[in-house]
Amino acid sequence: MRVEMIGTGASFAANTGVAAVYNSAAPAQLNIPSFDNGRRVRVVVIPLPGASRFHINFRTHSDIAYHFNPRFDVDVTQNTKILVRIALIIQL
Repeated sequence: MRVEMIGTGASFAANTGVAAVYNSAAPAQLNIPSFDNGRRVRVVVIPLPGASRFHINFRTHSDIAYHFNPRFDVDVTQNTKILVRIALIIQL
């Protein structure tokens, strides 16, 4: 898989407790410390031109708690396509 990088980096805003990772390599394994009920993860995905799919797994050790796998080559509702193109916001 080829990943185009617009920029890379990471930041942590101590006053808000918000951590951010930008343009990580694919595939990536990122640790989210202290992820618990009521916490929110925002994932913004910009697929490469011509991409037919991607997937995101939230897991702990060997258990997959959430699997997201949009497929652009399969008919879906327009609202779902718009959501995937703009941003994916997951609240667990």
